[in-house]
Amino acid sequence: MHPKAHEINQSIHLCLDACVESDVPIARLAEVCDKLRGRSGWTKADVLTVETAVRRMLAAILDRPDGDQIDSRPGSATTGKECGWPLGL
Repeated sequence: MHPKAHEINQSIHLCLDACVESDVPIARLAEVCDKLRGRSGWTKADVLTVETAVRRMLAAILDRPDGDQIDSRPGSATTGKECGWPLGL
């Protein structure tokens, strides 16, 4: 098992919760990924794992009344600097 598997799993769950509660879930995802990139010991692969998992789950669970679809491709998040991450990630 990956040495950081628990931390990555926890980050996925916290990120998904924050994204679902946000008015701009993809911007929130971008903010979280930016913060993860700045954490010591986090590789690009670790961040991509979180981003990909959250994008796939968001695409599956968000009902977009305006008909817009969540882009589930990794790396396509906007940079939502206006979004705070209250959980300290």
